[in-house]
Amino acid sequence: MSAKIFDPAAFVETLIKQLPSDERSLKKECYIINDSKNDPDYQKLHPKRFRFLAVTIETNDHHYGWMGLFSFNMNEIFRQSELKLLKSLASASAMAFENSRLYLESLHIAKKERYVRNIFQKYVPEAVTKKILDRGNRDLISLGEKRLVTLLNVDMRGYSRISKKLQSEEVVSVLNYFFMIMGTAILNHNGILDKFLGDGILAVFGAPVESANSSLDATLAALEMQEEIEKVNVFAEENYGVYLSMGVSINTGEVIIGNIGFEKKMEYTVIGGVVNDTFRIQDLTREKANSILISKSTNKKIQSVISTQSRGVKTLGANESRMEVFEVMGLVKPPAKI
Repeated sequence: MSAKIFDPAAFVETLIKQLPSDERSLKKECYIINDSKNDPDYQKLHPKRFRFLAVTIETNDHHYGWMGLFSFNMNEIFRQSELKLLKSLASASAMAFENSRLYLESLHIAKKERYVRNIFQKYVPEAVTKKILDRGNRDLISLGEKRLVTLLNVDMRGYSRISKKLQSEEVVSVLNYFFMIMGTAILNHNGILDKFLGDGILAVFGAPVESANSSLDATLAALEMQEEIEKVNVFAEENYGVYLSMGVSINTGEVIIGNIGFEKKMEYTVIGGVVNDTFRIQDLTREKANSILISKSTNKKIQSVISTQSRGVKTLGANESRMEVFEVMGLVKPPAKI
């Protein structure tokens, strides 16, 4: 071959371009040119007569190319043994190409998953992220799905006072530190940071991944916040000479949860009366600094682990709905591992 062809690589490339690409030809067992002089296209490739036999390199889903035999010896024909060998080599090559493709695809998926995980973990705990990614497209939460969840609202006290005393960038610094400490407590107990509300946070427990006891998760997060608020005050006093406190409200009930919005701006959030009552309970925390107030529905699910005291039946908000409210006093005993 080398003696008759000046540039073998260019010749083979031109030869391959002559191969048919229609679906019918690709389904044939092989493609054969017994004599190039009988085909005008192949006759142009070389002045001497030649034979050519090719089979496809393919899997069930992908066509990777062709593998062929070429000969100027017109006294010999291609035999079945040569066709069998060629098909065997093509099959092995297809498997190698497929493995390479799948490997590259897995690298791409892994890279994409790492990116999604890094973004998602800014909003939800790592354990929750893993559960969501592991289940893929199964059991995804759709718009308008009802779910029993526990909501937690933590609100900074003294924001108006410090905003008048400090420069804007100093207020932001205090807020960010407050959000970091309180947000970490939420994430430590499998909560999701639903949204920041000026000087507060609304968190969701029990969605998108269900919890064995979302009420307990939220209450333990609140107790951690109660311990950590002193750390926020040390930061605020040492750096800016201000003091602040907080209030935490917790409520358990059925909400509508999912992606709310439109194609250019979506938000994973909760809506319903439970949300409104959570904020109404929050108003009651103003009576005592750093207090944790919970609804009756939440208290029922934690009373074996958490010590609480009834604050009586309270009127909530302008709609004057009434609810018995409880104050969280601390742990009765260490919670069982869930």
